[in-house]
Amino acid sequence: MSRFLVGGALAALLAIVLATVIISVITSLRMRDALSPPPITRHGRRELRALPDGTTEYTWIARQPYPHGGHRIPR
Repeated sequence: MSRFLVGGALAALLAIVLATVIISVITSLRMRDALSPPPITRHGRRELRALPDGTTEYTWIARQPYPHGGHRIPR
């Protein structure tokens, strides 16, 4: 009888540990997606800028075709 109780307690603790790990992984993945800025695209990027009222927003910055004085950047 005591082995059954000990085994049940260990199984319950294992289930709690696994649930905690799964929930923390899901939460960290969601937070990373919420905090990261939108991806940089091939033809420009989105950049965070401050507005006069103190808030911020992402704005589109177009890619310049030749940003260094007309010379092409080697890839």
